[in-house]
Amino acid sequence: VRSAHGDFEPLRKQFGRENCKIKWVSTEAFIFTLQQPGPREDLRPKKLEDSADCFVVAGARLFSVMSLSFAPEERYSIDDLIFESAFDEKDGVVQWRIIDISGPQAPSE
Repeated sequence: VRSAHGDFEPLRKQFGRENCKIKWVSTEAFIFTLQQPGPREDLRPKKLEDSADCFVVAGARLFSVMSLSFAPEERYSIDDLIFESAFDEKDGVVQWRIIDISGPQAPSE
């Protein structure tokens, strides 16, 4: 996920944007964390909507197989995305937003 953006910018400049397309072979996502609705651990609001009393957190782990146009060998990676949303007892989740992206990591042998 992260590599599709900033990490590959030097390669896009070197090989040209049209030659740096990612060819996805497969991607599977699994929930790896889920936090019950409750107060935010970091009490400093980042935005106005962060002043809500209750938040919920969920994380997804993505297992991907892909290759690049200029490097056709398959690459395997693991990316973690953490999402957060204000939570309202009546309406549930307000709006998910990504608060952390880690990866890509090569799977351990």
